[in-house]
Amino acid sequence: MNTDSLFFDWYEATLEADPNSVIGQLCDDLDVEMLLQSKGMHGYDHCARLGSSQDGERTCDVLWYADPAKALQVHVISSGANASRIADLLRCHWPQHKVSRVDVSFDLVQPRAYERIAPHMLAVARLHGLKSAPCVEDKLDAEAGRSQYAGSPRSVRQVIGYEKGKQLRTQGVADADPDWFRVELTTRPQSKHKARYATLSPADIAAESPVMLELCTAFGPAAGKRQPYSTGHTNSTVESVGAMLKQYGRVLREFIGNHCGGDVHHFGVILASVASTGGGSAELLSLLEGSH
Repeated sequence: MNTDSLFFDWYEATLEADPNSVIGQLCDDLDVEMLLQSKGMHGYDHCARLGSSQDGERTCDVLWYADPAKALQVHVISSGANASRIADLLRCHWPQHKVSRVDVSFDLVQPRAYERIAPHMLAVARLHGLKSAPCVEDKLDAEAGRSQYAGSPRSVRQVIGYEKGKQLRTQGVADADPDWFRVELTTRPQSKHKARYATLSPADIAAESPVMLELCTAFGPAAGKRQPYSTGHTNSTVESVGAMLKQYGRVLREFIGNHCGGDVHHFGVILASVASTGGGSAELLSLLEGSH
């Protein structure tokens, strides 16, 4: 395939540097600024979100520890159209970084691409002995978009073929082409290989997965460049919650029935309590146990 069709869609790495210097360098090179600073994630204490102040669009997250002994351990997470830019900058300024996750993808815009590619994915997965190949599909809403996986999310590599255009439309991107299909390889390198991945191109990484390599060979020639979509629109709160309800409506209905006795008001109180503190599963479980 034309290797220009492959691109980074997620780039996450750890490097040794002063957090402020990393933030300053990325802001200068990308012409962005710090949008907010908050509590960290993935075990880190602090998180700085970098992006455009004009539209609030996120470019990347920079995370670091409060512990002085770990002060120079910085973690950078980028996704979407910004992933390739961040990868280039990390490789330029901090070439010794270690990659903890990287996604490489290619896009096609073709009618019924799922019907052609998903069965091929399954056949190749069986051929290479993969034991897990889940499919995500809303049987009641054909416009929600389908996803076919090859491999377990706990494995080093997992391939996914999904109807990217349809999924974006459910998230409020009205101009996304419903025929847009994306093939994506997620790689979480083992510790001993993380530094090597900081030197590999998208094509190099794709070639390390037999399933992705076969899909590139079979369908890559028809792939074009990365499909753009409008990022200028930042969803309003109502639009964001609406997209969440559309995607997780069934789960929420089951939760209300199983844990709230069908009482929507009680569910609202629990939801508001967890959301106000930024809590997660542990706090939710504690509230549920306290309500019985």
